[in-house]
Amino acid sequence: MVPMYFWQQTTTWFLEFTWIPPIIVKILVRIPARIKNIFRENTPSSFKESFYSKPLKEINDICPPKDSDEDRHEDPCLEFYKKSARKYSKLGKIFWGQDSTLSLYKVAWYNILAANCYEQSESYSEASNHYHFGAHAFRKLEEYQLAIDYYKKSAEIGDQCKNEKMTKWSTRSYCRAYGITKIIGSIKEENELKEIIDKRL
Repeated sequence: MVPMYFWQQTTTWFLEFTWIPPIIVKILVRIPARIKNIFRENTPSSFKESFYSKPLKEINDICPPKDSDEDRHEDPCLEFYKKSARKYSKLGKIFWGQDSTLSLYKVAWYNILAANCYEQSESYSEASNHYHFGAHAFRKLEEYQLAIDYYKKSAEIGDQCKNEKMTKWSTRSYCRAYGITKIIGSIKEENELKEIIDKRL
């Protein structure tokens, strides 16, 4: 990549020896910085920040989550979280089926964000479903630990529904997590999940 010093010298040259307006020169100087930002932002941590952490913070600023110490107006917050969940669920579906890395991260984090919001709105079956499909996208990305964590989260939330359909769904999520532990050789987690599954079957 061209050093920033070169671009600064080029800027000076343009201003002194050409007719190019200063605004155009400023744009030219910003190009390498923008290119650098594009490459810097295309990382798993920046995807999480863009598609999960930042929007979740904005949501929590409006209605604090249940486990916070802040006061919240219960009924309006439940409805707000449900509305937010539907929004991010739709965004996740838009990118479903697209195999680019960026699309898969959007599917994963938008589903996890929707799941979080559904959980806050006490819509536990929807939350469990979205945690599961977020985990599925992480598995495709080979983000295996995140896939395990969210399959387990899906199962735990599904069990809160206390009905046969969601109990089966939770078992399925535990089995998916168990399968991944065998792939990555996480012996301790594999044994823990096997014990949970054996008790459910």
